[in-house]
Amino acid sequence: MLKEKTADVVSGSLLLIIAFVMYASLPKAGETVIAGTDLSLAPRLVALLLGVLSAVLLLRGLYAFRSGRVSKAAERIAHPYRLVGTAALVVAAALLFEPLGFAPTAALYIFGQNFVLCYEPGEFRPLRAAIVAIVAAAVIWYLFTQWLSMPLPSGIL
Repeated sequence: MLKEKTADVVSGSLLLIIAFVMYASLPKAGETVIAGTDLSLAPRLVALLLGVLSAVLLLRGLYAFRSGRVSKAAERIAHPYRLVGTAALVVAAALLFEPLGFAPTAALYIFGQNFVLCYEPGEFRPLRAAIVAIVAAAVIWYLFTQWLSMPLPSGIL
């Protein structure tokens, strides 16, 4: 099993390459305009966000190599049960996406992911996690439907 700092460097490097290839393969701005909407805007934003986050992950791994330290939070998150919990949440979210719609599914997923990654006895705050999940799902829904003009399944709402 890879050490956390090695996994960060490898993952960050591979994701940075994927983000670069993804961005380079997309049409240029203005090439895919239909009814006044540039259809390549959202994929370009996703590629840029993936690139930034993978660069952060890569730099974090390189810093861990240089300092020789791994954060306590990183050790806690690297537990194998958290990987299984994350995979189960992704499958559950995929199954619930159409019947429930985007906003409730996203809120449940974010709350569940918060629980899986951050649970420590006596430290987990379910009310705070629920508020963060609801606000994040609402903001994401608003950005995609209003700002990017991308329809999302409404489900039960």
